[in-house]
Amino acid sequence: MNFNGTTGNQDIPSFDFNNLHIENAAGVTLTGNVSVNGTTAALNFINGIITTGANTITLASAVTVVGASATRYVNGFQAWVIPTGSSVRSFVKCRC
Repeated sequence: MNFNGTTGNQDIPSFDFNNLHIENAAGVTLTGNVSVNGTTAALNFINGIITTGANTITLASAVTVVGASATRYVNGFQAWVIPTGSSVRSFVKCRC
């Protein structure tokens, strides 16, 4: 699913996405919990940020994120599913 727009913030309802592409300079806001399932580039930041509010965006274990930067990121609650027995995963906290 591609959320793009040129005027104003867009709302993303509670849903399970296979791929989520953010291309809205005004950003998007979750109105419910969202899951991203897919693999390579399943969460793709082209432009804008995701604001979660009290909701959570959960990424499946195989999801990779591309395009994140100081102006393209998740602002709020994010979870990443890591299956038992997985190899070591590293997380970097960005104070962009």
